[in-house]
Amino acid sequence: MKSNLSISKKLYLAFGAIIALMVIMSVVINTTNSGLVRANKEIIGHADFESQAKTYQKQHADWINALSNHLLVGSEFKKTLNPRECDFGKWYYSFTESAEFKAKSPEIQLILKELEEPHRKLHEGGAGVTNELQQGHKANALKNYQENTLPTIAHLDGIYDDLVKTVRLEIDGYKADAQKSERAGNLLIIVLTVVGALAGIAVAYLLTRSTLLMVGKVVEASENVANASDQISAGNQELAERTQEQASALEETAATIEEMS
Repeated sequence: MKSNLSISKKLYLAFGAIIALMVIMSVVINTTNSGLVRANKEIIGHADFESQAKTYQKQHADWINALSNHLLVGSEFKKTLNPRECDFGKWYYSFTESAEFKAKSPEIQLILKELEEPHRKLHEGGAGVTNELQQGHKANALKNYQENTLPTIAHLDGIYDDLVKTVRLEIDGYKADAQKSERAGNLLIIVLTVVGALAGIAVAYLLTRSTLLMVGKVVEASENVANASDQISAGNQELAERTQEQASALEETAATIEEMS
């Protein structure tokens, strides 16, 4: 089946196909890159959150050490006893009401909620210890510290560990997603590049073939015209020769008649 498309139309179609392929490549690459960017953004955000959790965990370890020194060696206790006034408390009660908290995974939300009660009990227990010391009841203060404060800080510390562990697992998951997106993007680029190259070769072949066919037809037509011209020239030459022969015959006839007269 012959194509009725002109070369110009074929060129338009070829370039249109190439442009469409480039658009598809751009969309695919942008999609894979968006996934990679989102994964990397989550990795950075979770890493910051993990660091923040470890900081608060250390601050409470320092808090319990300060209370221990106050109880055992009589050093001044300069930490806050109000659970809403320590750095963690100031952050916690505002964060749990924020959109950022709601954007966290259900696992992290649950662990964060578990921190509230032992954190409150820790500060309240510290207040009980300091009050007993102020009243001169060191034995009661020591008992309160051993039976209430130490188990509470151990519980709180365990929840911090669970939080850090969960955040770390999510970071590993996002890293896997990032690697998957990167591999998929690289594979798609290779595939689309190969397809684009093959499409370019096919278009070039078709255009070259169409052009050669048209050039062949032009050459054939030119040869036919040349052959026709040669035939006309040969006919004209033959006619001229016959005319010359007739002229010679007429001259001979005229000469013969003259001799006879």
